Amino acid sequence: MSSLPPATRHSLVDSANLNLLISLDALLEEGSVAGAARRMNLSPPAMSRTLARIRETVGDPIFVQGGRKMVPTPRALDRQFSVRATDVFVGVYSSQLLEEMARGMVRFMLEADDVDDDDALRSGRIDLFISASRRLGQEIRVRPPFTTKFVGLARSGHSIFDDDITPKRFAH
Repeated sequence: MSSLPPATRHSLVDSANLNLLISLDALLEEGSVAGAARRMNLSPPAMSRTLARIRETVGDPIFVQGGRKMVPTPRALDRQFSVRATDVFVGVYSSQLLEEMARGMVRFMLEADDVDDDDALRSGRIDLFISASRRLGQEIRVRPPFTTKFVGLARSGHSIFDDDITPKRFAH
């Protein structure tokens, strides 16, 4: 697990800084500020400023010059990004998520667990928890990554659809 302090580790995941993650992905794949800038339709100076913001946010240079390319620092290579999500989310999105994350991160862990462990977020044991919305302390930022509707399926003519399905009726 990373040695970055929890407040710093979560700062790249804040909704205001999600663009930094996208830029970091471009920098990792391109290996240069100019290449990442082209990919992101930015000027090289704008991408350089973005890299400076990433460095300031995580407290590490992230990249050093390695010949004609930028190479990740040992600390950047040691970084593990961990996500805990509900089993439903993992079942539906895990292959896509793992594929995307594997492209831009050296080590990534996806854990299927419905346990609401707020302390794991506070302490930095996990970086992101994807779950149903609920109230948490002010030190934990909550942002919906998407919205979805669950639907119920049953055979045609099943009595469950004779009346509206309310939470009370569904529970019985």
